[in-house]
Amino acid sequence: MSKKAFISNVNSEEIKSGVKVTNFFTYLRSQFAALTATASDFTVTIFLKAIIGLWYVSAVALGAAVGALVAFFLNRNWVFKSKVNSIRVQAFRYGLVAGGSWVLNTGGVYLLTESLGISYLYSKIIVSIFIGLSYNYILAKRFVFV
Repeated sequence: MSKKAFISNVNSEEIKSGVKVTNFFTYLRSQFAALTATASDFTVTIFLKAIIGLWYVSAVALGAAVGALVAFFLNRNWVFKSKVNSIRVQAFRYGLVAGGSWVLNTGGVYLLTESLGISYLYSKIIVSIFIGLSYNYILAKRFVFV
């Protein structure tokens, strides 16, 4: 069986749980894109805080903005391969979602850091995981890249 035929057969099958294989692969790609965007976000955040000496809240906000840009282009072109709507429509919708994510991430890091007295990096890890799993993927799939 050729590789193309195999992939076609696999993509049309369902896993026993009822989840379509294509949805599973889309989810895996989205998690890889999220990790890439998160790495960009953390790199910028740490650089701005540790090397430039920027206030941690500002560093978190700017890092999140960079991560959002990386995520948008990966999600549009690779994860969801969504070209149905124009890039302007998707960018607008993504801007709304990313704005909400930015507020949740920045506010969450501030609240955890200030109220619990833990490092901004630990706060950022906790908040990033929570927001990524509960907010970003769902809205990207169902609102932005439809």
